[in-house]
Amino acid sequence: MAAVSTPPPWRWSREDFVRLSEQGYFGPESRVELIDGEVLHKMGQGNAHIYSVRALAEALRLTFGSGFSVSQQVALPLGEASQPEPDISVVIGSPQRYDGVDPKPDDVALVVEVSDSTLSFDRTRKLSVYARAGLREYWILNLIDRRLEIYRRPLPEHETYGDVTLAMEDGFASPVQATGAPVSVGEVLPKNRALDAGTPPL
Repeated sequence: MAAVSTPPPWRWSREDFVRLSEQGYFGPESRVELIDGEVLHKMGQGNAHIYSVRALAEALRLTFGSGFSVSQQVALPLGEASQPEPDISVVIGSPQRYDGVDPKPDDVALVVEVSDSTLSFDRTRKLSVYARAGLREYWILNLIDRRLEIYRRPLPEHETYGDVTLAMEDGFASPVQATGAPVSVGEVLPKNRALDAGTPPL
């Protein structure tokens, strides 16, 4: 019996993805992002995830201070085939600086993913995209093991980071470009550990 060949999947360009998004192709209820030419649905957010995104975004606004903009779940154009939507991104300058202009990788001071069910994906596919783009610092707030994973010194040709450190629940972390007080890991983790399994919002 002759082998049945499977056609390769369609690879989206970022230009196509943006155009169709602007035309409402995905619908207002869709939560999607473009990763290496694939349009992927984002996972739903439980109470633990929502709490940590909000708490960490507020902490980062304080530690970065003026001169930086902290955004939650805003699309970040990276290359010709990726437009991820990190849980938190920090860019240099005010929002007005990016009025009609996309931030470049050098404008990005930090990207953060808050991870429970997406932990493996965030450590592999997302990390690869961020490293390949040369983003200087990537954090994963790991809700499962209750710690912060800090990735620095991107190695674009290897799609990984050269420096990896951990900040435990009782520890603190400071982004490289921040000058304010460090972030308390314990303060941005959910206090109710029962929510860590991703209980849907009430």
